[in-house]
Parts: sequence; C-alpha cells; structure tokens
Amino acid sequence: MATITTRIDDEIKQDLTKFSNEIGISVGSLFNARARNLLRTKEVTFKLDVDLKEIKRVKEMDLEVAEALKYGKSYSGGKDLIDDLLS
Repeated sequence: MATITTRIDDEIKQDLTKFSNEIGISVGSLFNARARNLLRTKEVTFKLDVDLKEIKRVKEMDLEVAEALKYGKSYSGGKDLIDDLLS
C-alpha cells in the first residue's frame, strides 16, 4: 500500500476527522473511496455551498431582464428615456 502526504487546512482536517468518526470510518478510507470513485467514473465533482434561494432569485432576475429586452420599451438616447419617465 502506498502513502500520499498532502497539506490541508487545520480546520478542514478537524472537521473531516470529526465527520469520519461520526460515520465510523477513517479519513484514509474516505480518501480511498473518493479516489476509487474518481477512477471508476473519470469525473471530478464538487458541491458548492450556495444559498439556493439566491440562485432562484438570480434566475428570476435573468428571466425578467430577458422579458424586458424582448417586450420592453427601447430608447434612442438618454433624453428619450427621461422624457418618457417624466410624461
């Protein structure tokens, strides 16, 4: 069996050790399982910590912008825009 040495952030190591203890396997076993999965699938995947509500809000804003561009008014210049706003 080979040994790989790597540097990892102290907090990540603590959290990883805590997690591996909670599920009852060693950190080394977690890395081995991940390496086997990587070789089997040939895929490197990551989950990002993001707020799903924020993603939904951005998608809704994108739809609003697309709709405004498609059906909204257009102006030839700033003066036309201001005239329309003041009318």
